[in-house]
Amino acid sequence: MSPKNFSKIGHNPNPNQVDYRSTKEQRIEEALDFRITIIAALVLVALAAGFWWRARTGRAKLVRSGEIVDLGKLKATRAGQPVTSFGKKATLLQFSTEVCSICVQTAKYFKELESKNPDLTHIEVDLTDRMDLAAHFNVMQTPTTLVLDRTGKVQARIGGAPKLNVIQQELAKLEIK
Repeated sequence: MSPKNFSKIGHNPNPNQVDYRSTKEQRIEEALDFRITIIAALVLVALAAGFWWRARTGRAKLVRSGEIVDLGKLKATRAGQPVTSFGKKATLLQFSTEVCSICVQTAKYFKELESKNPDLTHIEVDLTDRMDLAAHFNVMQTPTTLVLDRTGKVQARIGGAPKLNVIQQELAKLEIK
């Protein structure tokens, strides 16, 4: 077995020092270095994806489709009674699921807004057993909130937990303070 120079494998800047490790030991070390590099790269990709997701979640997206929500198809209820009308100026239509912990906080905030403003209505629809609605409204995460005008026309869509200033801005567009 002939000794290899460290400088050939890039580990030692001193070319006069001889590496007496076996070829097998060198291969193991190179494989470990490669695995560590791959793990570090995956961690960086995951961090970048997380930052991207966080930046996009909770922001309003303008909806230009002009779809008018049909309350009959929603089959939403409040206090055991079917919801039959939209808010006088705006409606917050929140899609939730049973396992969504953020949905509870979001609904609490929307109910608080509704109690402060008689022109606003909050409707919460549980999608746990309503895959038809999830597909129709393209709900990929909960909560998803649609901001509707007084006629039920979708004005904006918010995926994830809505940021407070975003809700206020969207309601201000519909003349709700």
